[in-house]
Amino acid sequence: MKKTLFAILLCLFAVSAWAQTGSLAVTVVDDETGFAVAAALVDARLEGHGHNLPHFDGITDENGVVFFPDIPVGEYEVNAGAPGYRMEHEDVDVTDGVTTELTLELEALPEWTPLRVEPGHLHFGPVDLGATVVRDVHLHNLSDVEIAASLAVTGDGFALVSAADVVVGSGPIGAVEILISLTAADLQDYIGTLTITTADDVIEVPLDGFGADIQTGALSVDVIVTDSLGVSTPVDSARVRLAFVRDHGGPRPHHVMGWTDANGHVEFADVPVGLYNLNASKRGIGFASQPVEILAEQTTF
Repeated sequence: MKKTLFAILLCLFAVSAWAQTGSLAVTVVDDETGFAVAAALVDARLEGHGHNLPHFDGITDENGVVFFPDIPVGEYEVNAGAPGYRMEHEDVDVTDGVTTELTLELEALPEWTPLRVEPGHLHFGPVDLGATVVRDVHLHNLSDVEIAASLAVTGDGFALVSAADVVVGSGPIGAVEILISLTAADLQDYIGTLTITTADDVIEVPLDGFGADIQTGALSVDVIVTDSLGVSTPVDSARVRLAFVRDHGGPRPHHVMGWTDANGHVEFADVPVGLYNLNASKRGIGFASQPVEILAEQTTF
């Protein structure tokens, strides 16, 4: 009898809770243009535990709006999607006797193009005053026919090193490397654009970098292996890698790598100052690592 009464009370509580209703108006727009997205599918689900929780769905009208009247109060997860857009969702509270308004902004999916550009944004990082740094962009053809493309670079300090007209063959073998340079004349940010024009598309790749007064030092490394008797022997052809850890307030450099000579020796010149992790390895012999600090106009051994 007690179990039956408890179940009846639970049902009465649920009916009482859901007897409180509000309304929900959802507007779906394009996040770039702000224009209404018509015929978007909107789904509103009451959050909570248990079975048979209320959920509602509808299609937006020409104004991008769908209206859910007299739905039970509570917290809803609202999802919206449309062809050509990424799905978007947001939680919203529906309160008793109130029309809650929610706007969801959908992000348009990028149009498919047979020409893939890597990277999609080319960062040069710090460039020493008066120096020129060259970086590369690769074009990959995802179609089964050749693609002719014209290249142009704009922006102070940037220049196209490669030919202005290229043909990208299909498949991995047909990939084309494009070389772009940045010459830093001043202590400033540099912003440019690589424009790739084909018969069917125009692709823009942002370029950026900054001029910097880079202080450098040098590093001299000897790699040895010591046997059980304490006898040390130089290790030739060991890979030595210098990986950046922390700077001294200056620019973040790229890692550098080299191989030891017959005497187990390798040197690195013009390394930006900072703290690095130095490691050496050779298959069949071993691996060693230690931190090292590069100081301005000094050689660290």
